[in-house]
Amino acid sequence: MVLDHFPVLSLQRLCLTKIALGISNNPEMTAIEKKYDLLIYFPLNKGIDSFLAFHQSDLQFSSWEDEYPSLFMTSPFTNHHLRQWNKPHIYYHNLDTTDYFEFPWCFTLQPKNDLLYAEWNNLILEKISSLSIPKPFHNELLTLVRCIRLEIKKWMLKHSRILRCSEELISFQWKSSGKINYEETAKALIRNEKLDIRTRYALTSFYYLKDDASFLWNKMTRDEKKFFSDDLTSLRIWNPSLERISPFEFNKIARLIMWFDNDIRGDRTPWYSDNYLGLRTLFPKLSMEKKIEWLRYSVKMQSIDNEDLLFCLAHLGANDEKENLFREYPCQILAYFLDWPLQSEFLEVAEGMWSFVSGRIFFFLLHFIIYERIVKEWNDYDYFHLLREFWRQSPIHLKECIKLKNIYQVVMLAIDCGDTSSFYEEEIAKLCANIDYAFCIP
Repeated sequence: MVLDHFPVLSLQRLCLTKIALGISNNPEMTAIEKKYDLLIYFPLNKGIDSFLAFHQSDLQFSSWEDEYPSLFMTSPFTNHHLRQWNKPHIYYHNLDTTDYFEFPWCFTLQPKNDLLYAEWNNLILEKISSLSIPKPFHNELLTLVRCIRLEIKKWMLKHSRILRCSEELISFQWKSSGKINYEETAKALIRNEKLDIRTRYALTSFYYLKDDASFLWNKMTRDEKKFFSDDLTSLRIWNPSLERISPFEFNKIARLIMWFDNDIRGDRTPWYSDNYLGLRTLFPKLSMEKKIEWLRYSVKMQSIDNEDLLFCLAHLGANDEKENLFREYPCQILAYFLDWPLQSEFLEVAEGMWSFVSGRIFFFLLHFIIYERIVKEWNDYDYFHLLREFWRQSPIHLKECIKLKNIYQVVMLAIDCGDTSSFYEEEIAKLCANIDYAFCIP
């Protein structure tokens, strides 16, 4: 299973990504995007934990040796849940990035103002056409630009408690995959003396850059040091360390990040994605026990992205706890491979995880592939092929469970059509956009 190294990207993909990076910085395009907040319609969180938590006691798929599960005869969603989706959400999710992303894709297939979104898309396509790029690559480039804009949005949200500047003032450092290199971007900002020294110091603490932190701490005045609050997790340990009050302990940082997880649904305590900014410095320095505990927590909460997942798995080495992680969170693990740029590895990973996949998880993944990838026309991968092969290689007992649901008709349509426009003309495809309806018996 390809779960501990990054796949090699094709030369074509590398070239298209570089072109998309140039287009994504167009001021006219970003102005339209920001004016109408277009990217709000693309969720940064898949809502997996929430979906799997509904009616947990009634929906057990752990063993199907004797018969198909009766639980698949009822929907996991009540009218109360549906009403709640129309209200502002204050959940235990990462509140600074996903407080309003609870199942947004279950009901909204296109942005609310299609004309404005079309204007944004057309402007991107216009920029692509001006570069004399062959037409077969236009839609793929359009999707790559969208991915890059979402990557920037995610970065800005993750740094919202630290930075108070616009993205135009940030020199993003990019990886060849089209993902932001967080560590190098942070180092560039820390070196930028135009930024307030307190902001630069905060960045060093969140990225656990000890030498830079010590240098800036010693340059700050007493009043500047008083500015910092112990409310920020890393500073709670970092500041006393620099003041030589106590040694810096990486395991203690990891423990603080997870401190409220024992009763997460009871107290609704928020967690913040900026606690994970220094992952590539923090994780290798943790004890093996803390690595495993921290990674389990991070996968459950979907608080790290797919590249960081591979980074962490590589640092576990040959460890039996990897299999325990896959057994406990198969849906989250597989969903990581539906995100750019790891989709090419999804089928291989799925092949090694079928024994951990329940009917509910299989349903969720099928619905997500169809309505969050195919219908929304993410052209960064051939999702029709991925869906077709995912269904083909799935065990018979999972297929039989899906046949009991409305979504089965949609899966068959998508597999047979291979074309978004003709497939989505069917009424059943539109109805099953509602995940509750898709889960019901025909």
